[in-house]
Amino acid sequence: MARASAHPMQGLVKYHGLKDPVKRIPYHGSISVCTDPLESITSVEFHEGEHDQIEIDGNLISGRAFERAVAVLDKVRELSGTKESAIVHSKNSFPQGVGLGSSSSGFAALAMAAFEASGADYDMKLVSETARLGSGSACRAVTGGISEWLTDDSGSYSIQIGAPEDFKDWSIIVPLVESITVTEKAHVEVETSPLFKARLDYIEKTLGQMKDAVENKEVEKIWKLAEQDTRNLHAVTMTGTEGLFAWNAATAEIIHRTTELREEFPVYYSIDTGATPYLNTYREHEKQLISEFRETHGVTDILVCSVGGPAKIL
Repeated sequence: MARASAHPMQGLVKYHGLKDPVKRIPYHGSISVCTDPLESITSVEFHEGEHDQIEIDGNLISGRAFERAVAVLDKVRELSGTKESAIVHSKNSFPQGVGLGSSSSGFAALAMAAFEASGADYDMKLVSETARLGSGSACRAVTGGISEWLTDDSGSYSIQIGAPEDFKDWSIIVPLVESITVTEKAHVEVETSPLFKARLDYIEKTLGQMKDAVENKEVEKIWKLAEQDTRNLHAVTMTGTEGLFAWNAATAEIIHRTTELREEFPVYYSIDTGATPYLNTYREHEKQLISEFRETHGVTDILVCSVGGPAKIL
Protein backbone atom coordinates (compact mmCIF):
# COMPACT_ATOMS: atom_id res chain seq x y z
CA MET A 1 0.00 0.00 0.00
CA ALA A 2 1.22 3.50 -0.81
CA ARG A 3 -0.04 7.02 -0.07
CA ALA A 4 0.62 10.18 -2.04
CA SER A 5 -0.45 13.81 -1.96
CA ALA A 6 -0.79 16.48 -4.63
CA HIS A 7 -1.98 20.08 -4.83
CA PRO A 8 -4.67 21.28 -7.25
CA MET A 9 -3.79 24.06 -9.64
CA GLN A 10 -4.84 27.46 -10.95
CA GLY A 11 -4.59 27.75 -14.73
CA LEU A 12 -2.42 30.65 -15.87
CA VAL A 13 -2.47 29.98 -19.60
CA LYS A 14 -5.35 27.56 -19.45
CA TYR A 15 -5.89 24.45 -21.55
CA HIS A 16 -9.21 24.18 -23.33
CA GLY A 17 -10.33 21.35 -25.58
CA LEU A 18 -8.96 17.89 -26.33
CA LYS A 19 -7.69 16.90 -29.76
CA ASP A 20 -7.80 13.28 -28.56
CA PRO A 21 -10.38 12.90 -25.75
CA VAL A 22 -9.43 9.27 -25.02
CA LYS A 23 -5.71 9.87 -24.49
CA ARG A 24 -6.50 13.42 -23.32
CA ILE A 25 -4.16 15.13 -25.77
CA PRO A 26 -4.82 18.91 -25.84
CA TYR A 27 -5.10 21.24 -28.78
CA HIS A 28 -2.43 23.50 -27.31
CA GLY A 29 0.08 23.88 -24.49
CA SER A 30 -0.76 25.37 -21.10
CA ILE A 31 0.81 26.65 -17.89
CA SER A 32 -0.52 26.47 -14.32
CA VAL A 33 0.48 27.06 -10.71
CA CYS A 34 -0.23 24.64 -7.85
CA THR A 35 -2.10 25.93 -4.80
CA ASP A 36 -0.79 25.01 -1.37
CA PRO A 37 -2.10 24.07 1.25
CA LEU A 38 -5.02 22.59 -0.71
CA GLU A 39 -4.34 18.92 -1.36
CA SER A 40 -5.68 15.51 -2.25
CA ILE A 41 -4.29 12.54 -0.32
CA THR A 42 -4.76 9.16 -1.98
CA SER A 43 -3.87 5.63 -0.93
CA VAL A 44 -3.66 2.67 -3.32
CA GLU A 45 -3.42 -1.01 -2.42
CA PHE A 46 -3.28 -3.77 -5.03
CA HIS A 47 -4.86 -7.07 -3.98
CA GLU A 48 -6.39 -10.23 -5.43
CA GLY A 49 -9.98 -9.04 -5.43
CA GLU A 50 -12.18 -9.16 -8.51
CA HIS A 51 -12.94 -5.47 -8.90
CA ASP A 52 -11.41 -2.06 -8.26
CA GLN A 53 -12.94 -0.16 -5.35
CA ILE A 54 -12.52 3.60 -5.45
CA GLU A 55 -13.67 5.93 -2.71
CA ILE A 56 -13.48 9.74 -2.73
CA ASP A 57 -14.24 11.68 0.43
CA GLY A 58 -15.93 8.62 1.92
CA ASN A 59 -18.15 7.84 -1.09
CA LEU A 60 -17.73 4.96 -3.52
CA ILE A 61 -17.68 6.35 -7.05
CA SER A 62 -19.18 4.94 -10.24
CA GLY A 63 -19.92 6.05 -13.79
CA ARG A 64 -17.59 8.38 -15.64
CA ALA A 65 -15.55 9.28 -12.54
CA PHE A 66 -14.86 5.58 -11.93
CA GLU A 67 -13.91 5.01 -15.59
CA ARG A 68 -11.38 7.86 -15.49
CA ALA A 69 -9.74 6.48 -12.35
CA VAL A 70 -9.59 2.98 -13.82
CA ALA A 71 -7.86 4.37 -16.93
CA VAL A 72 -5.02 5.54 -14.69
CA LEU A 73 -4.90 2.26 -12.76
CA ASP A 74 -4.95 0.22 -15.97
CA LYS A 75 -1.94 2.10 -17.32
CA VAL A 76 -0.02 1.43 -14.11
CA ARG A 77 -1.02 -2.25 -14.29
CA GLU A 78 0.14 -2.42 -17.90
CA LEU A 79 3.53 -0.89 -17.11
CA SER A 80 4.11 -2.83 -13.88
CA GLY A 81 2.82 -6.20 -15.06
CA THR A 82 0.39 -6.63 -12.20
CA LYS A 83 -3.12 -7.92 -12.85
CA GLU A 84 -4.38 -7.26 -9.33
CA SER A 85 -7.36 -5.06 -8.50
CA ALA A 86 -6.95 -1.88 -6.50
CA ILE A 87 -8.50 -0.43 -3.37
CA VAL A 88 -8.31 3.35 -3.54
CA HIS A 89 -9.16 5.91 -0.86
CA SER A 90 -8.88 9.60 -1.69
CA LYS A 91 -9.55 12.59 0.52
CA ASN A 92 -9.64 16.27 -0.45
CA SER A 93 -8.87 19.07 1.99
CA PHE A 94 -11.07 21.45 -0.01
CA PRO A 95 -14.53 21.43 -1.63
CA GLN A 96 -15.20 19.78 -4.99
CA GLY A 97 -17.32 21.31 -7.73
CA VAL A 98 -16.37 24.94 -7.18
CA GLY A 99 -13.68 25.31 -9.85
CA LEU A 100 -10.62 24.52 -7.72
CA GLY A 101 -9.33 21.63 -9.84
CA SER A 102 -9.93 18.70 -7.49
CA SER A 103 -9.56 16.31 -10.43
CA SER A 104 -6.04 17.61 -11.09
CA SER A 105 -4.77 16.87 -7.58
CA GLY A 106 -6.85 13.71 -7.22
CA PHE A 107 -5.50 12.03 -10.35
CA ALA A 108 -1.95 13.26 -9.71
CA ALA A 109 -2.00 11.67 -6.25
CA LEU A 110 -3.66 8.53 -7.66
CA ALA A 111 -1.00 8.02 -10.33
CA MET A 112 1.85 8.64 -7.88
CA ALA A 113 0.47 6.27 -5.23
CA ALA A 114 -0.41 3.59 -7.80
CA PHE A 115 3.12 3.50 -9.24
CA GLU A 116 4.62 3.31 -5.77
CA ALA A 117 2.21 0.54 -4.70
CA SER A 118 2.83 -1.48 -7.87
CA GLY A 119 6.59 -1.66 -7.34
CA ALA A 120 7.24 -0.45 -10.90
CA ASP A 121 10.10 1.86 -11.81
CA TYR A 122 8.88 5.37 -12.56
CA ASP A 123 9.93 8.99 -12.89
CA MET A 124 7.91 12.21 -12.76
CA LYS A 125 7.48 12.33 -16.54
CA LEU A 126 5.87 8.88 -16.53
CA VAL A 127 3.65 9.76 -13.56
CA SER A 128 2.65 12.98 -15.32
CA GLU A 129 1.73 11.16 -18.55
CA THR A 130 -0.26 8.57 -16.64
CA ALA A 131 -2.14 11.07 -14.46
CA ARG A 132 -3.14 12.87 -17.68
CA LEU A 133 -5.29 9.87 -18.66
CA GLY A 134 -7.63 10.75 -15.79
CA SER A 135 -7.50 14.55 -16.01
CA GLY A 136 -5.48 16.68 -18.39
CA SER A 137 -4.59 19.19 -15.69
CA ALA A 138 -3.37 16.38 -13.43
CA CYS A 139 -0.17 16.12 -15.45
CA ARG A 140 0.80 19.60 -14.20
CA ALA A 141 -0.29 18.85 -10.62
CA VAL A 142 2.29 16.05 -10.65
CA THR A 143 5.22 18.37 -11.34
CA GLY A 144 3.95 21.23 -9.17
CA GLY A 145 5.17 24.79 -8.74
CA ILE A 146 4.58 26.58 -12.04
CA SER A 147 4.37 23.85 -14.67
CA GLU A 148 3.99 23.67 -18.42
CA TRP A 149 2.08 20.93 -20.25
CA LEU A 150 4.01 19.88 -23.36
CA THR A 151 3.08 17.56 -26.22
CA ASP A 152 5.93 16.42 -28.45
CA ASP A 153 7.35 13.33 -30.13
CA SER A 154 8.17 11.80 -26.73
CA GLY A 155 4.66 12.13 -25.28
CA SER A 156 2.26 14.54 -23.56
CA TYR A 157 3.52 15.48 -20.11
CA SER A 158 4.41 18.34 -17.78
CA ILE A 159 7.65 19.95 -16.61
CA GLN A 160 8.17 22.41 -13.79
CA ILE A 161 9.33 25.81 -15.05
CA GLY A 162 9.05 27.79 -11.80
CA ALA A 163 9.93 26.59 -8.28
CA PRO A 164 7.73 27.47 -5.27
CA GLU A 165 10.67 28.95 -3.36
CA ASP A 166 11.10 31.60 -6.08
CA PHE A 167 7.59 32.97 -5.55
CA LYS A 168 7.24 33.16 -1.77
CA ASP A 169 5.54 36.58 -1.79
CA TRP A 170 2.78 35.44 -4.16
CA SER A 171 -0.54 35.07 -2.36
CA ILE A 172 -3.61 33.48 -3.93
CA ILE A 173 -6.90 34.53 -2.33
CA VAL A 174 -9.82 32.28 -3.30
CA PRO A 175 -13.40 33.41 -2.59
CA LEU A 176 -15.39 30.21 -3.11
CA VAL A 177 -18.35 30.55 -5.46
CA GLU A 178 -20.67 27.69 -6.36
CA SER A 179 -20.13 26.40 -9.89
CA ILE A 180 -22.49 24.52 -12.19
CA THR A 181 -20.34 24.05 -15.31
CA VAL A 182 -19.04 20.53 -16.00
CA THR A 183 -15.45 20.87 -17.21
CA GLU A 184 -15.56 17.83 -19.50
CA LYS A 185 -18.63 19.25 -21.24
CA ALA A 186 -16.86 22.57 -21.72
CA HIS A 187 -13.88 20.82 -23.34
CA VAL A 188 -16.19 19.12 -25.85
CA GLU A 189 -17.92 22.41 -26.62
CA VAL A 190 -14.81 24.37 -27.64
CA GLU A 191 -14.82 23.25 -31.26
CA THR A 192 -18.31 24.72 -31.76
CA SER A 193 -17.22 28.24 -30.79
CA PRO A 194 -16.44 30.61 -33.68
CA LEU A 195 -13.74 32.09 -31.40
CA PHE A 196 -11.81 28.85 -30.87
CA LYS A 197 -9.57 29.28 -33.92
CA ALA A 198 -8.70 32.75 -32.71
CA ARG A 199 -7.70 31.23 -29.35
CA LEU A 200 -5.39 28.76 -31.08
CA ASP A 201 -3.81 31.65 -33.01
CA TYR A 202 -3.32 33.66 -29.79
CA ILE A 203 -2.06 30.91 -27.52
CA GLU A 204 1.55 30.39 -28.69
CA LYS A 205 2.50 34.04 -28.24
CA THR A 206 0.85 34.09 -24.82
CA LEU A 207 2.67 30.92 -23.74
CA GLY A 208 5.95 32.51 -24.73
CA GLN A 209 5.15 35.69 -22.79
CA MET A 210 4.15 33.66 -19.73
CA LYS A 211 7.33 31.55 -19.81
CA ASP A 212 9.45 34.69 -20.06
CA ALA A 213 7.61 36.21 -17.09
CA VAL A 214 8.12 33.03 -15.02
CA GLU A 215 11.80 32.81 -15.93
CA ASN A 216 12.32 36.46 -14.96
CA LYS A 217 10.12 36.09 -11.84
CA GLU A 218 7.91 38.99 -12.96
CA VAL A 219 4.90 38.09 -10.87
CA GLU A 220 2.73 41.03 -11.85
CA LYS A 221 3.22 40.18 -15.52
CA ILE A 222 2.26 36.57 -14.72
CA TRP A 223 -0.93 37.75 -12.98
CA LYS A 224 -1.84 40.15 -15.79
CA LEU A 225 -1.42 37.47 -18.47
CA ALA A 226 -3.49 35.01 -16.42
CA GLU A 227 -6.32 37.54 -16.17
CA GLN A 228 -6.13 38.22 -19.91
CA ASP A 229 -6.29 34.49 -20.61
CA THR A 230 -9.35 34.17 -18.36
CA ARG A 231 -11.31 36.50 -20.59
CA ASN A 232 -10.13 34.72 -23.72
CA LEU A 233 -10.99 31.25 -22.38
CA HIS A 234 -14.44 32.18 -21.15
CA ALA A 235 -15.26 33.99 -24.40
CA VAL A 236 -14.79 30.61 -26.11
CA THR A 237 -16.84 28.77 -23.48
CA MET A 238 -19.70 31.24 -23.70
CA THR A 239 -19.90 31.15 -27.50
CA GLY A 240 -20.10 27.39 -28.04
CA THR A 241 -23.30 25.75 -29.25
CA GLU A 242 -24.73 25.42 -25.73
CA GLY A 243 -23.52 28.82 -24.56
CA LEU A 244 -22.05 27.55 -21.29
CA PHE A 245 -21.93 30.46 -18.86
CA ALA A 246 -19.84 29.48 -15.85
CA TRP A 247 -19.95 32.76 -13.93
CA ASN A 248 -22.71 33.94 -11.62
CA ALA A 249 -23.50 37.21 -9.86
CA ALA A 250 -20.81 36.75 -7.19
CA THR A 251 -18.18 36.06 -9.86
CA ALA A 252 -19.08 39.25 -11.71
CA GLU A 253 -19.07 41.32 -8.52
CA ILE A 254 -15.61 40.02 -7.56
CA ILE A 255 -14.26 40.76 -11.04
CA HIS A 256 -15.54 44.34 -10.98
CA ARG A 257 -14.35 45.04 -7.44
CA THR A 258 -10.92 43.50 -8.13
CA THR A 259 -10.51 45.85 -11.08
CA GLU A 260 -11.34 48.80 -8.81
CA LEU A 261 -8.97 47.63 -6.07
CA ARG A 262 -6.16 47.50 -8.60
CA GLU A 263 -6.07 51.30 -8.42
CA GLU A 264 -4.80 50.84 -4.83
CA PHE A 265 -2.50 47.79 -5.09
CA PRO A 266 -1.61 44.97 -7.53
CA VAL A 267 -4.38 42.35 -7.66
CA TYR A 268 -5.56 40.34 -10.66
CA TYR A 269 -8.28 37.73 -11.09
CA SER A 270 -7.97 34.37 -12.84
CA ILE A 271 -10.83 31.91 -13.38
CA ASP A 272 -10.65 28.34 -14.66
CA THR A 273 -13.68 26.53 -16.11
CA GLY A 274 -15.96 27.42 -13.23
CA ALA A 275 -17.24 30.35 -11.18
CA THR A 276 -14.61 30.70 -8.45
CA PRO A 277 -12.00 33.44 -9.02
CA TYR A 278 -8.39 33.22 -7.90
CA LEU A 279 -7.12 36.63 -6.79
CA ASN A 280 -3.37 36.94 -7.32
CA THR A 281 -1.59 39.52 -5.18
CA TYR A 282 1.23 40.07 -2.67
CA ARG A 283 1.06 38.66 0.86
CA GLU A 284 0.82 42.13 2.40
CA HIS A 285 -2.64 42.57 0.83
CA GLU A 286 -4.20 39.29 2.03
CA LYS A 287 -6.15 40.75 4.95
CA GLN A 288 -7.61 43.56 2.88
CA LEU A 289 -8.91 41.15 0.22
CA ILE A 290 -10.35 38.76 2.80
CA SER A 291 -12.15 41.65 4.47
CA GLU A 292 -13.34 42.98 1.11
CA PHE A 293 -15.02 39.77 -0.06
CA ARG A 294 -16.01 38.02 3.18
CA GLU A 295 -19.54 39.42 3.06
CA THR A 296 -20.04 39.18 -0.71
CA HIS A 297 -23.35 37.45 -1.43
CA GLY A 298 -22.68 34.05 -2.97
CA VAL A 299 -19.21 33.62 -1.44
CA THR A 300 -19.28 30.58 0.86
CA ASP A 301 -15.72 30.77 2.21
CA ILE A 302 -12.35 32.37 1.49
CA LEU A 303 -9.16 30.32 1.16
CA VAL A 304 -5.61 31.66 1.30
CA CYS A 305 -3.05 29.81 -0.81
CA SER A 306 0.55 30.02 -1.94
CA VAL A 307 2.59 28.35 -4.67
CA GLY A 308 2.64 24.60 -3.99
CA GLY A 309 5.17 21.91 -4.79
CA PRO A 310 4.98 18.64 -6.75
CA ALA A 311 3.12 15.46 -5.91
CA LYS A 312 4.93 13.31 -3.36
CA ILE A 313 4.86 9.95 -1.60
CA LEU A 314 3.85 10.16 2.06
